[in-house]
Formats: sequence, structure tokens, C-alpha cells
Amino acid sequence: CAEEVQARMVEQTMIAVNRGITNRQRAQSILDNILPEEERGVAVGDCRAFYEECVKREGVVLSRIELQHRLNAISRFSEWAVGNTRAQWAHEVNAEVAWAYSCHIGKRNVAVKTRNNELGQLRSAWKMLEKYGKVDDNPWGLARAARNRSEEKHGRAFSEDEISHILSAAKKVGCEWEDMVIVAPYSGLRKGDIENMKWEGDPKTSIIADLPNRRIFGTPSKTARKRVKVDIPMHDKVFDALGKKERKGEYVFWWRKNHEAAHKTTKDDIPFSRVLSLADIAAGEDEMVSFHSLRHTFVTRLADAGVAEDVRMRLAGHTNAATHGVYTHED
Repeated sequence: CAEEVQARMVEQTMIAVNRGITNRQRAQSILDNILPEEERGVAVGDCRAFYEECVKREGVVLSRIELQHRLNAISRFSEWAVGNTRAQWAHEVNAEVAWAYSCHIGKRNVAVKTRNNELGQLRSAWKMLEKYGKVDDNPWGLARAARNRSEEKHGRAFSEDEISHILSAAKKVGCEWEDMVIVAPYSGLRKGDIENMKWEGDPKTSIIADLPNRRIFGTPSKTARKRVKVDIPMHDKVFDALGKKERKGEYVFWWRKNHEAAHKTTKDDIPFSRVLSLADIAAGEDEMVSFHSLRHTFVTRLADAGVAEDVRMRLAGHTNAATHGVYTHED
């Protein structure tokens, strides 16, 4: 029957796109001729449901919280677009609409980083729509929230008492947060580099925990393009903490890297902000606190101990003195 022929033609068109036999523009033109108007694309209001179905179909690995953040971002945009633009279909969302929405979320009382994270969630969602031929391009690639200097917040270092409270809270939470908190203020490593730390490997592409020689060395992911390496003496507390860890593969923090095991427990959904909340750690009016504050703590400790700036910069992996200065805080 006609519906079966139509379904086969649509299937063959999508196979051709996935195999690179035809491009998406040509495929969209074919689908426009095959399908009635309401079946050609995804309505803006249906983008959330369509993306969620695609994630299940593709087997995309996302934590429950990450998926929820992305779905919520899609819902907020869809609600705004339906009520404020003429874009009723996903393929009608262009750069102008994306920019208008970035200005709209700029009116919220949230940090610029949070707004840009939301735009990034939409960019990831539209990649999926693009993959399935529902949109011709991704309008979120250049969308960025405007920065207002009056609302900029700065990181700070933790005091020794705060570190003690954070460690106690991290122990209660689990998820290897306690050992992460021990390593960070004595190494200055970023959260991602600690999570990806290996027992052994290529220091050109990894951070290595070398227990026999009591050092942490390698290439941080953020400075890999510049080939900036770090070589940090291992503090006694870090040596003791890592020495007690059970080796289950190449990664030091194996639990956090094991997606199959992690996704079976709700503990995987506990962010570091929960640890800070349990520790009763709050930011000042012009401050922000996060796991990255432990990196500030590392640099500030070195400065307080009288370590020369050039040595501090090498240990932290900084190549710019102005950037390094941001991490040094007076008591």
C-alpha cells in the first residue's frame, strides 16, 4: 500500500544519509516530497520527547542528572519559542532565534556560565536533530550569553577549617569524593584531571599517579594543546590516601570512571555542590565556590609558604602570570 511504500522510501533515505551517500539537504528535499507537511520535521513543542526517544534508541550514555538538565533546557526553550517566535518547527529555529533566546535567558538572575551551559545543552540536543535530518544546521554553535562585568564572580581558596568540614561531608557522601578532596588541594589538579588520573600510562596524554617515586605528573587536559606538563611532589596525605585505594583497572578513581557500575546507583547523581552544602560552605556576595576552589587553595598555600611565583606557576601548569595571580588569595 501507499503507506508501506512511503515508509520504505523514508527508511532508505535515512540509511543513505547515515552512510554518507547523500547529504542532509538533499535528504530533506526528498522527504519534503514524500511526506505530508506535518511529518516532515519535529514541532518545537515535541523536541523534548523526540530527543529523549533518540537517546534511548542511540544508547547515549548520560547520567540521570545530565539528561534531566538537557531535557529541561529543551522544555524551557520550546515554551519560549512557541510563545515568542514564529518558529513552530525545529528546522525553523535559525541563528536569529538562537540569539534572541540567548538574550532572553540573559535576563535571568543566574551566572553567565550557567546560561552558557544551557545554550550548550541545546547545541547538543540539536546535534541529534541534525543527525536524524530534522534540521539542516545547528543554530546554537555561536550562541553565547552576554557577559555583564557587574555580575562577574571570582573563585576563592578554602581555609583549613573549611577543608576539614568538606572532608567530613565528602566521607558521608561517598562517590570517592573524600579521596578527590584530599588530592586536589595538594596537587592543584582540576576535577577532570583527577577523575582521569591513571596508575601508569603516557604522560603526554594523561596524569599519572607515581606512588613509587611519590610524584604526580603528566599533561592536564586543558593545557594539552600547549603541551604544558606538570610534575608535582606527592604530599604524604595524598600518598597515604592513594596507597589505600584498591586497583581495579588503569584509573585511580575507577568507580567514577566505571559508567556501567556508576549508573546502577543514585550516588552517581550526587554533585560536589551537595558536599559543600553538607559542609555548610557558602560563597560571599562576589564569590563562587566549587571543586575548582581547591585549585585556588593549592596555589594560595604555596604562596603563603613563600614558594617563588615561577615555581608555583610550573606546579599549577600556568603560563600566564596574570591568570596565576587570580589563584593567589590573601588571608
